[in-house]
Amino acid sequence: MIKEQDVRFFDKITGMRNMMHFRQSPIDFMMARADTNADIVHVPFAAAQKGFYLILNPDYVHDILVHHPDKLEKWARLKRVAGRVLGTGALAFMESDTWRRHRKLSTPAFHTQRIMQYVHMIDRHILNMMTNWDDGEVIDFENAVTEVTSGIIGEILFDIKDFSHNALGLHHAFEVLRRMLVIEMTSPIPIPDWMPIERKQREKKAIATIHRVVADLITERRKSGEDRGDILSALLQAVDEDTGERLSDAEIQDSLIGLFIPGHETTAILLTWISYHLGKNTDIQECLTQEIISVCGDSEITFDMLKPLEYMSQVIDEALRMHPPTWTLFMRSVVEPIHVGNDTIPKGGIVMMSPWVLHHQSRLWDNPNIFSPDRFSQGNASHHPYSFIPFGGGQRICIGRHLALMEVKVILSRILRKYRLELVDPTKTDAYIPRFTIHPVDGMPIRLHRRDTFDSEGT
Repeated sequence: MIKEQDVRFFDKITGMRNMMHFRQSPIDFMMARADTNADIVHVPFAAAQKGFYLILNPDYVHDILVHHPDKLEKWARLKRVAGRVLGTGALAFMESDTWRRHRKLSTPAFHTQRIMQYVHMIDRHILNMMTNWDDGEVIDFENAVTEVTSGIIGEILFDIKDFSHNALGLHHAFEVLRRMLVIEMTSPIPIPDWMPIERKQREKKAIATIHRVVADLITERRKSGEDRGDILSALLQAVDEDTGERLSDAEIQDSLIGLFIPGHETTAILLTWISYHLGKNTDIQECLTQEIISVCGDSEITFDMLKPLEYMSQVIDEALRMHPPTWTLFMRSVVEPIHVGNDTIPKGGIVMMSPWVLHHQSRLWDNPNIFSPDRFSQGNASHHPYSFIPFGGGQRICIGRHLALMEVKVILSRILRKYRLELVDPTKTDAYIPRFTIHPVDGMPIRLHRRDTFDSEGT
């Protein structure tokens, strides 16, 4: 007869084994458990007493995100780790009424009327980068677009022109934090901050630099009262119409820090995977290029040009489906039992909702491993809304999603009018490394072939 303590012992062994496998290859781990017709899969896990609950039914995802958000909170372990990097006052880590207040005050910074003003600035950044490109040159597309999106987000947040040069210390410090986030998020046993090792000293210095510089920027801007059109100005001006409340300097500082890393890395990774799919599918690349030329001609890119780019929207959505930069939503701890369908997720369970897993389910998508933008055309789009969640869903959907998509469209429009993208290695697979975002193995070497469509300067 098997004793109860023996069952608990074997559960602990299974949970430890699962934790190690998840750390080694989290997406493969989840996909192996998603190969089922179940709506939820319970996974024993050493770091969570009640284990993980992998949600596979999009109806359940909808119910959890839309109807039960206050029964969840960010998993304390991840919140603690990420909070050391991004700041505990970042919007992503707030809960319930505190989050609602902050989201309400932050939303005007991302209104269409404000972000449409960034089109010219984004266009300028990509043009500056392209001036260094030559016909036939091979570039690592991931490195190139990461550098340009870093400059873009630096100007969008702080109105700092040429961020990597005019704010070199801040730029370097954010790069240290980006690497720190990857290490801390994937470490089974995070190293305490007090440990006297070189990496920890470097990270502490970077955090201190960022806090000092951003605090000085906020102080300077408060004194001047000037609206420079950036997000810092928008957050300083935000007022709750009902209460008259404003965001404190500390809240603004954490918001800006929390926006910087996700605000450029996810966009860069999305552009990287788009370059891969366009290199693999030259017919799709040519169709997209012809649409861009038809809509934009050889003119400067404007906000009004972006909406008619319908095929580009399909290409972007399909890239988001196949390679969502955010491969899993923040794991959430259940603070009150959640009843979905015929299932109950108990208090203390950890809910896992993965865009990658949902986007690759054969029961939700036809041929999910084939890149096919047509599946998002108006005539074909019949997928469940919550089977496609690259930006999350419900009230906590990504606040910067419209800005990110606009940025991607401007950058693609500029590049593809001037260059055809060729994979240096046509046999390259979409092998990836799941860090904070989904990175391609060995980068993304792309050969640039100049088009002769336009000869005018600046196109």
